[in-house]
Amino acid sequence: MARPKYDIDYIKENNKPTGVKQKRDFTLLAAGILFLVVGLILIILGGVFLHNQMDRSKEERIYTTATIVEIESEFYHGSSTEVRYIVHVAHIYNNEIVYGTLDTVESGMYVGQELEVYFYEDDVHFLHKEGGEYIVEILMFVLGAVCITVGIFLICISRNDRLTNGNNFGYQSV
Repeated sequence: MARPKYDIDYIKENNKPTGVKQKRDFTLLAAGILFLVVGLILIILGGVFLHNQMDRSKEERIYTTATIVEIESEFYHGSSTEVRYIVHVAHIYNNEIVYGTLDTVESGMYVGQELEVYFYEDDVHFLHKEGGEYIVEILMFVLGAVCITVGIFLICISRNDRLTNGNNFGYQSV
């Protein structure tokens, strides 16, 4: 006699063939491991980039006032909708006018605007605005932490499914 669907003990998951459960558990485990690896790679790369960024100490910075001479717009990678802006600036270094580009673009920038920026002596043509130095590294750390959390969650789900369903990939529980 078949058990009624409204019975509390009736579990739909246990009626699936064993191969389907094993495949689902293996997929969850593999996805969890993949997320863990990607998360670790992101955190390691973020640490390397942060170390390289911090190697250039604040004492090496040369502060100056630069004037925006042109804001160039171009389509990003051939896209017809995504526009990338390049801010061209001019500043004075060693009594010469030096033209370069700014590493950040903010809304409200206009030609003729003066900005407080800094640069390094080995590259006077690439200028930086104060305050956004570590954005990429912080994003890499946050994304890495999220990937690791998702990976651990998926591994725990697959492990919990194997233990509760008695599905230990051929191993007997003790």
